[in-house]
Amino acid sequence: MKIQRVLLVVLIGFALVTAVFSMLNQGQVALAGPAAVVIRVAPSGTDVNGCGGAAAPCRTIQFAVNQANDGDKILIATLDVALSATFPPVVVTATARYTGTGANVIELTKTVDLQGGFVYAHTGLSVTRWITGGMPAIVDGEMARRGLKVSGSVSPTVSLLAFVNGFGDYGGNIYAETANLQLLGTPIISGQATYGGGLYLKDVTIDFDLSSISGTVTETLASIFGNGWRNISWQTRNRLSGLVWLSGNRADYGGGLYAENSRLVLAGLGVYGNVAAIDGGGIYFSGGRPVVAGGVVLSNTAVNGGGVYLKDSPAIWGATAVLSNSANAGGGFYLSGPASLNPENMPILTNNYIRHNDSGSGQGGGFYFDQAMALLLNNVIADNNAAQAGGAYLYGSSPVFIHNTFAQNSGGSGIYLTRPSGTTSFSAPSFYNNIVASHTVGLDVDFLNAALMFNTLWYGNGVNYQGAGSTADSSGVTGGPGFVCTGDFPTCLTPYHLTSGSAAIDSGGDLTAVSDDLSLFYDIDGQLRPNGEGFDIGADELLTGTISAWLATLEPTIQLTQSESLTLPHYLFNTGTLTDVFDLALESDLGWGALLSSTPITLSGQTSGTIWVRVDAVTPRALAATLSRQETITLTATSRNSGQKTASVTQVTINTLQLNVYLPAILKP
Repeated sequence: MKIQRVLLVVLIGFALVTAVFSMLNQGQVALAGPAAVVIRVAPSGTDVNGCGGAAAPCRTIQFAVNQANDGDKILIATLDVALSATFPPVVVTATARYTGTGANVIELTKTVDLQGGFVYAHTGLSVTRWITGGMPAIVDGEMARRGLKVSGSVSPTVSLLAFVNGFGDYGGNIYAETANLQLLGTPIISGQATYGGGLYLKDVTIDFDLSSISGTVTETLASIFGNGWRNISWQTRNRLSGLVWLSGNRADYGGGLYAENSRLVLAGLGVYGNVAAIDGGGIYFSGGRPVVAGGVVLSNTAVNGGGVYLKDSPAIWGATAVLSNSANAGGGFYLSGPASLNPENMPILTNNYIRHNDSGSGQGGGFYFDQAMALLLNNVIADNNAAQAGGAYLYGSSPVFIHNTFAQNSGGSGIYLTRPSGTTSFSAPSFYNNIVASHTVGLDVDFLNAALMFNTLWYGNGVNYQGAGSTADSSGVTGGPGFVCTGDFPTCLTPYHLTSGSAAIDSGGDLTAVSDDLSLFYDIDGQLRPNGEGFDIGADELLTGTISAWLATLEPTIQLTQSESLTLPHYLFNTGTLTDVFDLALESDLGWGALLSSTPITLSGQTSGTIWVRVDAVTPRALAATLSRQETITLTATSRNSGQKTASVTQVTINTLQLNVYLPAILKP
């Protein structure tokens, strides 16, 4: 099975959160535009026409919004500090709590920039200061109204505002539809709704391009992923949402967040203690193409999908900790659809910790797949519990599991495969380079279902696999995984990572035939793999060698007409830890290939480089030589540190359908 164009969105985490805080504190988050008007709001202000000056702020946020035009900034005080002109002076500090009337405290139909967190300091001598702070200003719905409603084709920014005690049918605290909304540092707490107790988003885009926000973050991510990540298609609008905290919200669907048909990007997401009466205790995604990059989903509750519920949603979910959530089915994740295998429209879950989730007497402590396709890469799925399938319950589902670690999940089995009765649907997942350890039964396959297991490390299970269905165990590995620790933070900082004695080291299979994406060359920590003689099994790649390099092309076979030339990228991975110099050489059987990149190439440890090769199928001599033969082009990179070579091979086939166009020319001597 071949999974194409897998988007790897991992390890944004702390670097991104730090960058966002830095931007907020330095006042760098602003809408670009000419002559933006600044309007200020503080509790001691007055709502009169023309308010908003430094010494005469407005009192309510909505009054300021009504006066604003597209592109204006509204600065909102969190603290209102008054110093009397008497001696001794008297200091009076008021903490802002902005409320309103009607259905919403704030209604936005304009492209404005709402910035909270300011300290408004003023004296009886008319001396005023607006000081940038870090504490969000509170917008209180008083359990009678929603905190914020955004609608229309607008692109507002909302930063350092805390939305609390909101109430509405869709979106207890925030409702947004058709907008390009940006949220930064916005706690969303104690809201109630039918859909999206804290936050409801419909047809919303929340996109960002880090390369034009922070050079530091750009270089951090480039050092992890290489430069290819900059071209990810959803990076279009130069807008980032991060540090969104959802806590104590309640709804029928999506206790913390409900997003419908939205292309949103959320970084540094925190989802804690939310409740859904039905589906999606923390988050409910329906359709769209949401991206979650970095964060924690903790202690949320629902009937289905305690942490996260995905309904036909090709979400990209990376670098999060999904911990201690509970549900009857799918304590951590519940995936309902998509039922068809389409690489462009299936969920991708990568580089996550899914631990301590609980489905009690139900199914799927970590995951419940309901007639769903998905790709899971570099995840640790451990310490989850359910009566049936503590790790993953597959119901007519065929996800692909690559480099995951299943360990110590309690229940009847770690992984269970079954199918809806009376249908033609069945479970037929594929597993590549996974660890399945310390379960009563590692894998249980029900009748008429099948599991394809490639290079699985089995260890410490009462039974590795069983059931009336089919299990094809190819190149299975036995032996201890040698985990460094299996506990919790702070005593165990890197749970389920490998130590030097692990049987998983260099025991994995070659995955170039499985996928054509660079994401397979990174582990759960963003370290390049394979380090050493081959891929390590499981989510972690242990760096055992200081000198290690691999060369790969992700398009190993191509077809050209006689009139075509094509420039192909080949990727050189310095998977060791030392800087190395590589000499490049190219061999071309029929002379169709040419090396375009300069040699040698120098790469620091744990970095990669792109080598360009041109394939030219237009020369008369090449066409005269063959109607059906293949050209083999071999690119070799030789390490100066070790003298060892690594090679990448590209095969080219001529499309003979257009041969008649060139026959007169190529038959001449």
